[in-house]
Amino acid sequence: MSTVPSLSFSTSNKRKPILICDGFIFQLNRTRSKLKYWRCKDRTCSAYIHTNHNNQYVGKSGDHNFHLPVPEQVEVAMFKEKVKERVVKETTAIGNIYDKEMASLNLSDGALGLIPLADDAKASLNRLRRQTTPPLPTSSCFDVPDAYSTTISGAHFLFSDKVVRKKRVLLFATDEQLRMLFSAKTIMIDGTFSACVPHFNQVFSLHCIKYGYNFPCVIGTGEAKVLQECELIVWDECTMAHRYALEALNHTLQDLRNNGKNMGGVVVLIAGDFRQTLPVIPKGTMADELKACLKSSYLWRHVVPLKLSTNMRVHLRDDVSAGRFAEQLLAIGNGKIPADPVSGLINISDNFCNIVESVEELKNKVFPNIQTQYKDHKWLCERAILAPKNVNVNAINLQIQQQLPGEAISYKSIDTVKDIDMVVQYPTEFLNSLEPSGMPPHNLRLKIGSSIMLLRNLDAPRLCNGTRLCVKTLMPHVIEATIMTGCAKGEDVFIPKIPLLPSDIPFEFTRLQFPVRLAFAMSINKAQGQSLKVAGVNLETPCFSHGQLYVACSRVGTGENLYVFAPDGKTKNIVYKTALQ
Repeated sequence: MSTVPSLSFSTSNKRKPILICDGFIFQLNRTRSKLKYWRCKDRTCSAYIHTNHNNQYVGKSGDHNFHLPVPEQVEVAMFKEKVKERVVKETTAIGNIYDKEMASLNLSDGALGLIPLADDAKASLNRLRRQTTPPLPTSSCFDVPDAYSTTISGAHFLFSDKVVRKKRVLLFATDEQLRMLFSAKTIMIDGTFSACVPHFNQVFSLHCIKYGYNFPCVIGTGEAKVLQECELIVWDECTMAHRYALEALNHTLQDLRNNGKNMGGVVVLIAGDFRQTLPVIPKGTMADELKACLKSSYLWRHVVPLKLSTNMRVHLRDDVSAGRFAEQLLAIGNGKIPADPVSGLINISDNFCNIVESVEELKNKVFPNIQTQYKDHKWLCERAILAPKNVNVNAINLQIQQQLPGEAISYKSIDTVKDIDMVVQYPTEFLNSLEPSGMPPHNLRLKIGSSIMLLRNLDAPRLCNGTRLCVKTLMPHVIEATIMTGCAKGEDVFIPKIPLLPSDIPFEFTRLQFPVRLAFAMSINKAQGQSLKVAGVNLETPCFSHGQLYVACSRVGTGENLYVFAPDGKTKNIVYKTALQ
């Protein structure tokens, strides 16, 4: 009696079935009503294996006359099948799956030589993962007919938004569950909202926006009551906000106030100057910034524009030179100053501001005698140096801090990737080298008396993103500082280390660090909305986005207190005329 050979099955790179037997690989050639015919992968070979439709061995025909079995190819086929199986079932990084399977299967040297590199295989494996991953629901998927919102017995099980947008499902629940929900004094939630405050009474909807953005909103009873009863909402510095933020506010107010009118029927006053900077889009183009601008929102056609004509920073000085300075500012903001047709640079007039010859002179003009003056918090908080890019800002901050007496204390962050499978791919040394925007550095060096800026909201309205403080005491795990700006000016506060998660990195990692940066100098975008008595503008790297030069120069009320360093007195002034229309 002949021995039945052992069969195993896999798939090719093109997802075609293959059969492996005695070191040979067979491809499915044809299928009949009762049998499957598998032909040797080598096209010069006449060997066949026959199986039934349950892939059980039936027989064979022909011989492998012209070649020997290649066990290495079988190893490669089994390796690929194992990798594909894990890629489909898991969300682990493909490179990690590849490396782990290669190590665990104990492949022969010949097989290792035949296996393609992980980078070469990623395209097909990513395509396989996309094909087998269920698509995310779009807005249209949530349009559920009324007939399907109740059970056969007539009880509700689908609670949907009938007032504003029928294409957004709010909650799956029975009548009894709804009664429990609305009568509960405390609701505890896991998952999306786990980062929210531990105790709150009302949870408000998860918006499924068709533009590809989700806005999870958790609004406590107190905040909801304010939004339900208020008659006016004021939103300042709106030009930097993404249009989706305005649209999310619109949906929230409509739902909370049970009113389908724009903004739920409440008056919203948005204040801003479109000569200033627009929303920051990482690696975005001019078109991306304009698309994100509030003027691109479907709500903008409902906005009634009201214009302010008096520059209050200038008006308070009440002199002729200040008025001339205001006119020159508007010329910069409107892009009216002619630029060189070849270089694209404009000349900065010395009757507009004070032109300095170097960065060193700029520091001395803005922070004269800082070795003794730093103790005066009023003097310290009313001046700063501005630059378009953080690399120049960081250098100036460290140079000015070096002039303060005493030794600098170094605080090093703890950086960790959230996905443990990516530890090898992103080692700690690499994470330490990253300086994402809006994040403190890995090695934060501070001195007593240094001017610092808060990078996160810790205790609004006292400690908000952008609040400037002066370091009072440096302790191992906490910083004591005096608030220099805002409603709590003069108060001493303690700042702890907190976990920070960057938003502009293609992978997730957490940095445990004090949420502060030095603030002798700051980026132009960060300075928007701040009023200064003395400002310096470092333009050794020219402005690269709409409105930056206008924002930098308009932080003060007179050209006498504005110091500018620009090579040869020339720089770029980028203005998007479309944003001003």
